Amino acid sequence: LPFENLSSDKENAYFAEGIQDEILTRLAKRDAEIFGELQESSGDTAAARAKFNSVRDATEAILREQPDSVRSLGLLASAQAGLGERDAALQAIDKAISVQSNDARTQPYYQETKARILARFGEKDAAIPILEHLLTIADEGGLFGPPLTTALLTLEPDWDELRGDPRYQERARDKQHETSKSSDPYAGGTL
Repeated sequence: LPFENLSSDKENAYFAEGIQDEILTRLAKRDAEIFGELQESSGDTAAARAKFNSVRDATEAILREQPDSVRSLGLLASAQAGLGERDAALQAIDKAISVQSNDARTQPYYQETKARILARFGEKDAAIPILEHLLTIADEGGLFGPPLTTALLTLEPDWDELRGDPRYQERARDKQHETSKSSDPYAGGTL
C-alpha cells in the first residue's frame, strides 16, 4: 500500500508504516474469515475449522491488548460461530454491540452479525426480530458492505435456517410482491 510520510519530520515515518501494517493485518484477518466461510460452504470442514481457529487466535491476541476493539470482537464472534461455539460467539458480538451502542453507522453491521450467528444456530425467534428491525432503519451500508435487504436475505446462505419459518416466508412473499413494483433492486423493507 502506498502510504508515504508527507511530514517534513522524518521521524514521523513510523506513522505511515503503522497505518499500512494495520490495514494489511485487518484485511488478512477478514480474508481468512471469508475464506473459512467459503471452505465451509464447499464442504471442506477441516480447512474451514483451521481458518476459523486462525482468526480466533489472532483476534484473541489483539483483544488481550485492546479489549474493546470492536472490529476484533466482530471477527472473533464470526470465527467462534464457525467453530460451533455459540455462547462464546454471542458473548463477543454482544460486547461489540455494547461498545458501539452510540455509533449509528456501525451498529447495524454488528446487529446483522448477531442475527447471522443466531440463524446459524437455528434460533429463529431471536434472529427474525433483529432482521425486521434492520430492514426498517435507514442504513446506507458503507464501512462493511451493503445494507441488509430482502433481496440479500433471499440470496445469502447464512439465512437458510430461517427460510422454512412461516413468519419469514410470509413476510418475504409480501415484500417480494411490494418490491417487484420498484425499480430499485436494493429496496429494503420489512422481512
